[in-house]
Amino acid sequence: MKTRVILLFLFAVASLSFTKHVKKTYPFEKWRSSQLDSANTAKNIKSLSDDEKNVIFFTNLVRVNPKLFGETYAQNYIDSTKDHSSFAQSLLTELKTKKALPPLQVDSVLCVTSADHATKTGKAGTVNHDGQEERYDKVKKRFGSWGENCDFGKGNAFCIVMRLLIDQDNADFGHRENILADDFTHIGTAIRPHKIYGLVCVQDFGG
Repeated sequence: MKTRVILLFLFAVASLSFTKHVKKTYPFEKWRSSQLDSANTAKNIKSLSDDEKNVIFFTNLVRVNPKLFGETYAQNYIDSTKDHSSFAQSLLTELKTKKALPPLQVDSVLCVTSADHATKTGKAGTVNHDGQEERYDKVKKRFGSWGENCDFGKGNAFCIVMRLLIDQDNADFGHRENILADDFTHIGTAIRPHKIYGLVCVQDFGG
């Protein structure tokens, strides 16, 4: 279990080409092993790929300690990509005061609905939430609230989550709000090939 969490942490570090001086600037050492492990709710879900598990891991990590996530993962990503947009800065500002939330648990039906949508949009090359009412119909007996995020484009799991959190050009920050919503308790995630953008990642939330 500890090995899995360490590997996920090193994966994020390597993906951003951190230097040996990273701890002096970004306080990654403040992350407790218990926090990293609590965010790894998908670790034993055999139906998910490693990338899908990692998307859930980073989605949960920002929930369990928003302030520290902002000081470490988010700040380093924004510095590395030189993203000086108001969207990136608003994320850092929000994470400073956002309260901690429980990690999302994986739900098998949400995994199915997210996979269905990812497969359909990927094959069609579309960018939409078409059919979301039908997807909610499949889970509304289990959840009173439901939400969906879609990310289009290549990149590792961490980059996918950061794009959703920054929510570039999305004035209502709907993707970010879904990730940080206190009424959501469960998640399903799917990554599929997309004929235009390379990859599509769909997150379905329930609470």
